[in-house]
This record gives sequence, C-alpha cells and structure tokens, in this order.
Amino acid sequence: MSILNFKKSPPKADPSQAEKKKVEAPVGAHGPANFGLIRKAWLSEKAGDLGKFNQYVFLVQNSANKKEVEREVGRRYGVKVKGVNIIREPGKTKRVGNVAGRTSGFKKAIVTLKDGEKLEIS
Repeated sequence: MSILNFKKSPPKADPSQAEKKKVEAPVGAHGPANFGLIRKAWLSEKAGDLGKFNQYVFLVQNSANKKEVEREVGRRYGVKVKGVNIIREPGKTKRVGNVAGRTSGFKKAIVTLKDGEKLEIS
C-alpha cells in the first residue's frame, strides 16, 4: 500500500469562522475595484451632442463586445437598447526627456436607445 493513496477529509468549517472570512470588495480611488463591464459614462462635448439622437457614450473594458454592452446597459439602467457601436482607441506614444513611453488604449461604446427611452447621466 502506498503512502500517497489516502484521502483527506476536508476540515470542518465553524459557522462563526465563515462569517469572519467574508471580505468586502476592494475600493479604489474612483469606487469599487470590480466595476463590471461598463467603467463609466464618457462625458465630453461631442458625447453630449449625441444625446439629441438618443445616443450615449460609455467607457468599457477592452474585452467587451456589442452584445455584452447591450445586455449590461439594459440591466444596469433598465432601458431597451436599439444598437451599439464600439470604438477602440489605441494608446499614444509619449516622450519625457529621453524616455519614450506609451499611454494605455481604451474602448468606447456608443449606445443607441429605442424611442421613448432616456438616461440621466451627469
């Protein structure tokens, strides 16, 4: 019989210990660290002008696709989405003295809502 062929039973958890292990999500400078698919609303002059056409702009994760953004906006704001367009902005090369670096890129989603739907974003 081998000494490696044995089964260990998992340690029994004490209910009072389980409650102590709960840890809240880490909070960053701009809110919870796990912000989901949509990072924030993109507020600019051009994005504000799109409100006339019932379109809103959001900064989203780089891994987001149109279907995920449509589902997330509908769930988070309780509106019906007509369509989603995605724009990927590449990072820019910056130079400070003799050191060259690069800023990180990002992805924006332009969400068009169905007629009669509105969002209050400020």
